[in-house]
Amino acid sequence: MINLKSIKDLLTKHGVDPKSLLEEATKLAEAKLATGETIQTEGEWAVGSAAMLVTEDGTMPLPKGEDYVLEDGTAFEVDEEGIILVWKPAEAEAEEEMNSVLTEEKVAEMIKSAVSAMTDEFKKAQSEDKETATEKKLNALSKDMETLLAKPTEFSSKKPVKTVTQKEFKNMSPQERVYHVFNSKKK
Repeated sequence: MINLKSIKDLLTKHGVDPKSLLEEATKLAEAKLATGETIQTEGEWAVGSAAMLVTEDGTMPLPKGEDYVLEDGTAFEVDEEGIILVWKPAEAEAEEEMNSVLTEEKVAEMIKSAVSAMTDEFKKAQSEDKETATEKKLNALSKDMETLLAKPTEFSSKKPVKTVTQKEFKNMSPQERVYHVFNSKKK
């Protein structure tokens, strides 16, 4: 039968200190989450290790979750018992990013697309501004016409007199145009 003394003698014979084995077996690996909480595990951080949350009252298994991130950027996922299911070192994330690096062609295509979209938006805004400016001028002219037609004039109580105009219609002021239109309709 194997007893504790025979195991100790065997380890000593091969140059292994039993106390150092005991210390190494109980060694805990500690880390900090990106949130600042301290966590630990027995041995190394790897898939299959039990991750524990360090609290004032001791330790407890990490709650189930997929979004745990250490301060160094390492991401991992644990099950209901705090066992690490997925371990993604920060270097792996950087490698994934490197694999998804944009090529010059993709960048050029993205720039062309963005420039095209901005050009279209600029043209649209420019045409809307022109329409708005034209609409404002037409509305102002329409109000002026209404005001002019609504005002009693010295001719409103009299029969319109036919006048001979020396100016072309396009060279007339708004008031002259109103008089011209008013007098030409009453013939």
